[in-house]
Amino acid sequence: MEKTQSLKFIFGMVGIFWILTGCKTLERSKKGPVVLMFQNGVGLEFGQAGCSILDLGGASRLCSFLDSNSSDLFFQVGPAFSSPFLDQSEALNAPISEQRKTLLKIWQKVNTQFYSVDAKDLTPSLEGFLSDTADRKLTFLSSNLKRLNGSSPFETYFYKKIENNEFLFLSFSAQLKSKGPSDWKMISFSEALAQLEPVLIQYPLAQIFILGSLTPSERAALSKLLARPSYFLGGALNEINPTSWSSLGKRHFWAKAADLGRGIGLIYWESSSPRFVAKSLKKEMDATNQCSHWIEGLKKRKAKKEVFLRVFSR
Repeated sequence: MEKTQSLKFIFGMVGIFWILTGCKTLERSKKGPVVLMFQNGVGLEFGQAGCSILDLGGASRLCSFLDSNSSDLFFQVGPAFSSPFLDQSEALNAPISEQRKTLLKIWQKVNTQFYSVDAKDLTPSLEGFLSDTADRKLTFLSSNLKRLNGSSPFETYFYKKIENNEFLFLSFSAQLKSKGPSDWKMISFSEALAQLEPVLIQYPLAQIFILGSLTPSERAALSKLLARPSYFLGGALNEINPTSWSSLGKRHFWAKAADLGRGIGLIYWESSSPRFVAKSLKKEMDATNQCSHWIEGLKKRKAKKEVFLRVFSR
């Protein structure tokens, strides 16, 4: 009897030791910064973009990079689905609806959590954009793009708690230089923030990220309206990409990755000193994967279309 009780005691102590050491192992595995990854201004670029010497970018390289580099959150900042980018994109000559659907499939393959919609995406119409992206599983955001009746076609914010860190993402589109008749409107920064006030009150400890292709003057104007510290991600296409956080005063900062799918931005979030790092999607990341198969599918549809046009133009 005593021997049985002794064995029970020994096994019990071993069990307690295993539980305690197991808990400590799990704790150690959680240590380290939260990793946020994003792209900005992809603009329907599926292959290499920019200078041919550098040979940067491509959706298949994005898939390869994310297959071997994990993050706590991956998201996209617009414009990405926009037809105004087509004149400076290889665009594959496929219908824009097919390109949009292919881009969505690629993003969902790499577990993109949300997308910050840009006004350029809504060309030629909001309803056309919504129709082309109706099968999306990720969240679409915009804090200042509205239907003509004032309702929001997209979510106005995205909140995420990762371990002990709270993040609140807001999305603000830049103004279009020219805008003809359309089925949407853009409200002012101040009006959008007034509508978001209950959300800001609900999450007083959340770190604020402002997403969008804002110009330097638009970032400056918006930062003056924000009472809390904030981080701006994304920017105009012609801006030089910073290699670290760029200061917008004492309480606001800005960064962007290389546009047109050429790079990816990484944020290593530690409350004391969050770091921003920009990485390029280089040739050594080339690989045959599901993303490259989808892009080849677009190219084949382009070839079939060209054959069809030649036959019927005779």
